[in-house]
Amino acid sequence: MRKTMVFALTGLLLFSLLTGCGIVEGPNQWGRIKEPEAPNISVSDDFSPIQNGHEQFSPLADTQAAEGAERKSLYDLIFEALDNNSAAISLYDVPEAEVTKAYEQLVYEHPEFFWADHGYSWTVTSGVGRTIIELKPKLAESMDTIADKRQQLDAAVDAILADIPAAATDYEKALYVHDYLVLNTEYDSAAYARIQASPDQSFLDDADTAYGCIVNHLAVCDGYAKAFHLLMNRLGIEAGRVFGIADGESHAWNYIALDGDYYYVDVTWDDPVAVDGSAVENNIVSHEYFCITTDSLLLDHSITDNAFYVPNCTALAYEYFRYHGLFLESYSMAGVEDLIVNKSADDSVQIEFGSQSELQEAITQLFDHQEIFEIPYVQEHFTKVWRSVGHSGCVLTIRLYE
Repeated sequence: MRKTMVFALTGLLLFSLLTGCGIVEGPNQWGRIKEPEAPNISVSDDFSPIQNGHEQFSPLADTQAAEGAERKSLYDLIFEALDNNSAAISLYDVPEAEVTKAYEQLVYEHPEFFWADHGYSWTVTSGVGRTIIELKPKLAESMDTIADKRQQLDAAVDAILADIPAAATDYEKALYVHDYLVLNTEYDSAAYARIQASPDQSFLDDADTAYGCIVNHLAVCDGYAKAFHLLMNRLGIEAGRVFGIADGESHAWNYIALDGDYYYVDVTWDDPVAVDGSAVENNIVSHEYFCITTDSLLLDHSITDNAFYVPNCTALAYEYFRYHGLFLESYSMAGVEDLIVNKSADDSVQIEFGSQSELQEAITQLFDHQEIFEIPYVQEHFTKVWRSVGHSGCVLTIRLYE
């Protein structure tokens, strides 16, 4: 499915095509549809939602302790049951609190169990010296349908990963997955509207699952984040999901570990959509939120109420713009000219500046004063220029037209 890359309009988008040379004004920000709260999803009284406020359960780190070994065994039992498409999971002589911790940790760490993370119920039966706890995930479909969808998801994941070169580094693998999801997923505005109107019915929508993103190519933020998480798991790259606030609404994104350092990745915000859900044709893939630091993230995100591990990301080695030589600490005409001549692809280039003020200086000189047309390469090959400023205020996209 072909993905239409779009830029959100936070104000009126003005196209001013001037005679001879011209500048097409893009939006000052990339807005996007706001997300309903995730993963705290309301469910009926007889189901317990998957909360993000419970005590962190880390079975891998605890396996040396007796209690940790017991938890790991419980974790494995639940994993085996879900992996076998069980509609109910029976556990014996285990404290209820341990069961919920293990279950919630597992469905967080394994987005391939896409049907199991919207809620669950349990019953406790005691007698004859035994206690039996039966867990039942809240299901929107029959287990036969879910089993068919799992096969579809597994096949789609295999197909995506098969196209990654065997010699690729972990960074290159993560970048490939990021770009694949951006180019092959469309933000599901209809699902967003349904979930916003009836949060307790969100479990009926595939859009907030890895299945919806990877198989249907339609997702909201949680679906993008789960798909990226799942693909990183399959590649053996440590990853997780983080929950917080962006644009005043709840949002989900990822972290990954590369060479022992952590970075944030927000695939949804690198695949922007118009605030009204409409599309503006553009084939530029944004990397504004690929492998960024905590400081960069906090320019327009906030991290809230996470039960699972949330790293402090300080490394710069794999920050996209620095890694690819597209970073300018301060504006200079020579610096921009070098990047346009040597780094542009498909007649476009994205440049990150060291601060919002340096980017504004670039806009003043290049566009307000039209000095971009003084660059010989631009003079020779192009007559019109389109520009857009990323949501963080530090990334400038330049598109050149003949």
